[in-house]
Amino acid sequence: MKIDARGVALIYPTRSGPPVTALDNLDLTLQTGNLTGVLGPSGSGKSSLLYLLSGLKKPSAGSVFFNDRDTALLAEADLEQVRRHQFGFIFQRHYLLAHLTLLENILLPLNDLSPQAKTRALDLMRILRLSVPAGRYPHELSVGQRQLAAVARALIHNPEVIFADEPTAALDMDTALEVMDTLAAYRERAAIIVVTHDFKILRQATGIIRLRDGRRIE
Repeated sequence: MKIDARGVALIYPTRSGPPVTALDNLDLTLQTGNLTGVLGPSGSGKSSLLYLLSGLKKPSAGSVFFNDRDTALLAEADLEQVRRHQFGFIFQRHYLLAHLTLLENILLPLNDLSPQAKTRALDLMRILRLSVPAGRYPHELSVGQRQLAAVARALIHNPEVIFADEPTAALDMDTALEVMDTLAAYRERAAIIVVTHDFKILRQATGIIRLRDGRRIE
């Protein structure tokens, strides 16, 4: 698996005033075995980078290639299939569905309630130390427990790429480091990119990108 971003830019028009450049002329390669950290202050373009790499937004300039296919030339239906089956997402907000149980939320990417799928979900809960009944609903969980559920949901279908946007922001440091250990152990099967404001959680990163004002800095 490989994602190449070549000279990508992302520019947002405004109703009044000049357009806002979220990313400017950025090059980046992700591939299986990498755990890449992205650091930068608020507004530096970290989340915009994830949107481009995952095909949620098309670049204003430059190109993003997924396994040598230009994502800008793919039909939206094809991109949706890639995101659904080959990508895993962990957002700062957990986005659990309130009407589903913890177990059902974790199993969503699989669309499978078989005993085998449930066993895998319970194994992930154990690995992540999410030690609450699987039948609980999101409103019965702490913020940290919801975030751990979101991590399990991102891993359940063995994605080829994991996009993580501040995945540990709601967790205490010990739990955050355990989550990052889990992701690091997974990188032999996937490329992982983690946006964070906290350098301490990137101790196992294979590379770190620093952004400022939409540009990569050394």
